[in-house]
Amino acid sequence: MARRFAGGGGRVVSTAGGCSAHLASVVGRDRVLDYAELVLERAVGLHPITVGGRRARIGLQDSCHLRNGLGVHTQPRAVLAVLGDLVEVPGAADCCGAAGTYAILRGRDSRRVLAPKIAALAALDLDVLAVVNPGCQRQLAGAVRRAGLPIRVLHLAQLVELSRARRGETAPVRRGAVT
Repeated sequence: MARRFAGGGGRVVSTAGGCSAHLASVVGRDRVLDYAELVLERAVGLHPITVGGRRARIGLQDSCHLRNGLGVHTQPRAVLAVLGDLVEVPGAADCCGAAGTYAILRGRDSRRVLAPKIAALAALDLDVLAVVNPGCQRQLAGAVRRAGLPIRVLHLAQLVELSRARRGETAPVRRGAVT
């Protein structure tokens, strides 16, 4: 499909870091936008997300493919800074251990990669951990739940939708597992 798209015009927007990197390698970086880049380009009406009457504390786990392959790391942070109080997560640029099928095929190794990240998250008092890759979301949501941390793990697109859902009103975020 990417090769067929390469022969035509237009751009593709992706919400998955690995897909963005692959598409960019086939059709060219100039024709692939990460979701955060689109949000910034379109100046979508964003509003702060609140928890208990205050701005949500939001951290970010980078996508390895986006950060290292496409150089996308400031854009998601720019969006998140509008949505809440951005808290830098120690090791956000480090792999979470999902790495495609790595977490399935090499579960023990994956958990070793993930352990220091979960320890760092436990100390941050976050309301939300934002992700920009579905594989990272699955990996981190499960680990956060198993650790009993009161952090929701949400994709950036989900946070943008929460922000826009009430057309200017702030949208509450409840601590706990993603539903």
